Parts: sequence; structure tokens; C-alpha cells
Amino acid sequence: MKTTAQKPMPDEINSILRGYQPARTLLTAVELDVFSAIGRGATAQDVAKKIKSSPRGTEILLNALAALGFVNKTGEVFRNSGIADEFLREGAKNDSRLPILHTANQWRRWSEMTDCVRRGKPADLKPMKSRGAGWRNPFIAAMHRNAASRAPRLAAALDLRGVRSVLDVGGGSGAFSVAFARANPAIRATVFDLPNVTPLTREYVGQSDVAKRVRTRDGDYLKDDFGEGYDLVLFSAVLHINSPAENKRLLKKAFRALNSGGRVVIHDSVMDRSKTKPASGALFALNMLVSTHKGNSYSGAEYGRWLKDAGFSGLQTIPLPGPSGLMIGRKS
Repeated sequence: MKTTAQKPMPDEINSILRGYQPARTLLTAVELDVFSAIGRGATAQDVAKKIKSSPRGTEILLNALAALGFVNKTGEVFRNSGIADEFLREGAKNDSRLPILHTANQWRRWSEMTDCVRRGKPADLKPMKSRGAGWRNPFIAAMHRNAASRAPRLAAALDLRGVRSVLDVGGGSGAFSVAFARANPAIRATVFDLPNVTPLTREYVGQSDVAKRVRTRDGDYLKDDFGEGYDLVLFSAVLHINSPAENKRLLKKAFRALNSGGRVVIHDSVMDRSKTKPASGALFALNMLVSTHKGNSYSGAEYGRWLKDAGFSGLQTIPLPGPSGLMIGRKS
């Protein structure tokens, strides 16, 4: 049989196929707390002893981290680079180890994607209320890191004049409630979340200057009523977790909870009709495939239909910097 030389694969393919290697290197280093073990400088033997790992494996990992620029190597001594010293070690000013561990947890889910695509859902996924601190604490930390940077922008994008009561559904760390309370001194906010989450909410909110105006309420938003008397109901990074049918029910509950003239605000990735743009939202839909039973990234057209079906009018879309936007409906 006559054979011909194959054309080499282009970098566009190779770079994606090998993209997992630096990511896995850094995730393993954070899981093992390598940067804390390095401290002000240490040999591979020293680090291995502190993190209880093999000297051979530790040295290979440290060399790879040096190649990636996260540590510097002089002779046999490794030292943290500036970025690692600021973000990746215990006691750092911007210690990000806990939220990074959420990405490590997600890694395990993404490794099961082929089977998830075949089944249409994960094979073994505990409900959020049953997940332990090893998953819950990194998840809330990661969500807080994202929310704390976006919340002031969201508050500024909304006209909060006349708003007195806010319900923050699935509000996690309470970062958005804190931002709303800071933006309007008249606001009293309630973070509605699971009973294994609200103790963390109170810790995060307690570090703010508006803790007295942000309270928590335990509940399962899919099962429990929201109450009534709110001027604004916020769903931030919540609706993508659920099915269309569940989201329709949530928006109807929000409608009942609002005062006349009140608003519901959806803060999430808002896809175009093709569900291919923005690309970040299409990839995030895969994250929902491997991480939830029914979640997805939804289009502005879908959100609009659900809002109208729930009774909302005066629909408004507000783009925000980054991967998410706002969909707003008003209760007449």
C-alpha cells in the first residue's frame, strides 16, 4: 500500500489539545499548597517534606512551575515569583487558593464530559444542599471573588432610587446585596440561600460596612416561597443552573413576591438566538452539562419569553463588561 506523508496538525489544534497541561500543573500546585511550602525559599526536598509528597514528583512539579514562571530557581533553591507570592500562598494579600480549589473540583467534572454528552447529564451528582465543605467553601469563595468585582457595576447600572427591600435569590456570599446596600442607604437586603450556605453568607457580609442591613433567610428556592413586599428580586448566576420549566416557576414566584412597580433582575450570560455567542457562554453551557442535571446558558429571547409569561412588562436588556448582562422586567 502506498502511503503519503500527513500534513502536521496546525497550532490552532495543538494549542487547544495541550492547553490542559499548564492548567493541571498549577491546580496540582495549589491543591498541594506548594507555594506556601516554598515560603521564602526551599529545595525540592524541603517542599516534599512539608507537603508530604515524593521528592522526585515534587522536583519535577517545581521545575515545571519554574518553566511556567510561577517560581524562580537558583541552583537547587526555589522561590515564589511575584505573582505567586501575591496570589498563591498562605497569608498573601490577595490569597486566591480557596477559589482556585473550586476550579480543581470542576476539573474532575470536566474530565467526565464525554459520558455527560452521551447521557445528557452527570452520572453521579449530589444535590447542592448535600455537598460537603470541601466543595461548598471553594465554590462560595470562587463565586464571591467574581461577584465582589462585578457587584458595584451592576448596582451602578440599575436605578436604585426608591428601592427599599431587595431579595437576593441564591445570593451565596451576599456580595450583590452588600453592593446594593452601599449604593442606597435605604435598602434592606435579604440573601435567600440553602441552610448550609447562609452561615458562610453571614461571615462574608459580616466583614462589610453594611452588615446590619443585609440579613439571611434559609430556604430552597426551587421548593420554598419567597414571601412578598420586595421592590427588587435579583437572580444573579442562578437561572443557568436550572431547566426552562424551573426558571419559569422561579420568575412567577418572583412576580408574586414583588410590590407593584417592582423589578426582577436577571444577571447572567445572555446568549444570542444561535446559542453560539458569546463564546464564553457556549463553553459555560458545557460547564452546566457536567455540573448540573438541567442547567444551560440561555438566550435573551428565552429570558424575554419567560419574563412575559410570568407577567412582567417593560422588558429591558443592559449589557455589562465581561461575560454577563442584565435582563429586567417590571411588575405593573
